[in-house]
Amino acid sequence: MRVMLIGNPNAGQSTLFHALTHAASTTDVQEASGLLLSDFQFVDCPGFYSLTSGQSPSLAMQFVATELINHPPDLILNVVNATAIERELLLTTQLMELGYPMVLVLTHLDQCHATPDVKKLTNMIKLPVFSCAHEDVQSINELCTWLQEHAFQRPSMMVECPDGALEPSVEVF
Repeated sequence: MRVMLIGNPNAGQSTLFHALTHAASTTDVQEASGLLLSDFQFVDCPGFYSLTSGQSPSLAMQFVATELINHPPDLILNVVNATAIERELLLTTQLMELGYPMVLVLTHLDQCHATPDVKKLTNMIKLPVFSCAHEDVQSINELCTWLQEHAFQRPSMMVECPDGALEPSVEVF
């Protein structure tokens, strides 16, 4: 199973990638099999803010867009910095529109003023949501367990979202 880790710059996708694979750190795009999940091929993608390019698309966005088209993932792990959740959900909603199965992984929880309500966020966006601290073995193991049990089911993750439905609710996080 091919799993792409996608998120904004500095959201923590490389840290999560290394926790899942124990691959050596580099600054390049990496692919590696999971240490705990040998049937999984994880792809650590460069961070970018949006799938819409504006006037000058970033190289990171171009690379990820090309990968999504030419080598579609079986699953996306959308890595979101919980301290900037309002800003980072733009990319989340764009990824949801693509229709790939997706899991939201919240990071940087140790820097949050208030801990995000994972159950409420799960119900709001209709995606599985996990909180993962890079040094918290239990949270990484919970994600791995969920991946082993559910990832091969390939449910549809497309969600109809009325205009403005997320804005008032995001403030509680």
